[in-house]
Amino acid sequence: MRDYQSNLIFLSALIVLALFSYVLEGNPNEAEGSDREELIALAHMEDYDAFYALAESSDERTALQRLEADDSMGIGAWTRDALIVVGLLPYDQARLTLSDAEKIVKQGGAAGTIVEDLNAIAGAPDWQGGSGIDRKVYYMDDERTEAIVVLGGVSMTHVVYDNGAVKDEQAISKS
Repeated sequence: MRDYQSNLIFLSALIVLALFSYVLEGNPNEAEGSDREELIALAHMEDYDAFYALAESSDERTALQRLEADDSMGIGAWTRDALIVVGLLPYDQARLTLSDAEKIVKQGGAAGTIVEDLNAIAGAPDWQGGSGIDRKVYYMDDERTEAIVVLGGVSMTHVVYDNGAVKDEQAISKS
């Protein structure tokens, strides 16, 4: 148990250091896609320590606390909103469309490139996490009525919600 706790503390410290290093290297809004991917991978932590380390005001910390308290999707993090709160993603970042997702799937490519291509448009998933299988959710609107959901970096689904419940679900395929 003690080794697990030591490893967890060490990993958290490495992530915080990596984020500080990333921020000190320049303006993340001008960063290349691979740099943003590295930040998003770091932001996958199920706690918000890395974001709190970047928060510059009590308002930002309060906003992060609200995000952290929202566990409606299960184990994971509200990545897009957290990146916006700490100023690493613009508030008016574009959202995906169904057409964008269909084009990306038709282009094919390796599992990692699908997420990279989605993030090139949306900046980051709205939420990412899971228990055993990585799940990334890209809402298509601010009301969260439609989303593109990526499982394990390879399977993509268009989901329509009605009052938070899944109303319709369609796989997005190459055909």
